[in-house]
Amino acid sequence: MGLTACIGLFAAVVATWIAVSGPGEAALVSAGVIAAQGDEQIAAVLAIAFAGTVAGSVAAYWLGRAGGRRLLLRPGPFLAWRARALARSEAIAQRHPFLASLLVPGWFAGVNEISPRPFIAGSALSGVAWTLTIGLGTFYVGPSLISLYDAVGDWVTIAVIAAATAAVLLFLMRRARRQRVAGRAGLIHATPPTDSSADAGEVICGERLGSVA
Repeated sequence: MGLTACIGLFAAVVATWIAVSGPGEAALVSAGVIAAQGDEQIAAVLAIAFAGTVAGSVAAYWLGRAGGRRLLLRPGPFLAWRARALARSEAIAQRHPFLASLLVPGWFAGVNEISPRPFIAGSALSGVAWTLTIGLGTFYVGPSLISLYDAVGDWVTIAVIAAATAAVLLFLMRRARRQRVAGRAGLIHATPPTDSSADAGEVICGERLGSVA
């Protein structure tokens, strides 16, 4: 591979593993197809791609660790909800640091302050799986494999967005319900006795006085 192609592949994979989905997969597919045609060595392609996964994941980890928590806990809308969500995710990540590093992006591990050692191990294994799946897949099977990979990724992204939207809507509905209940309770306490209740009290008092007499 030429120097420009190596730098392009490495930069695309780094961007993907920081936060930008798409360019790394496309670059690795292209490199794998070219290698399958005999123009490049697949081992060099896989090595550069894996190095990009490690560099991007580590960069995302330190970005999340440096500013992710401050961003999530910044005063503003849904601060209490964001703080509870962070506490829950941190509890899960701290109980299973290697598994969390294997399955989630690097910035998630950084935000939840996973220790560097389990993060590096889990992230490296994830990078190996990603590199071999796409790189060797396109080398032996062709671009059809990446189409399936992208379709699965799209459905996972849709599921995550739907779950997050449902959680926000549920929080807003519960908050509105609590406000309505509080408003009704305040209205009941603030309502003075009606004339009918006062008249009824007078009738009862008159009957009692008559019975005493």
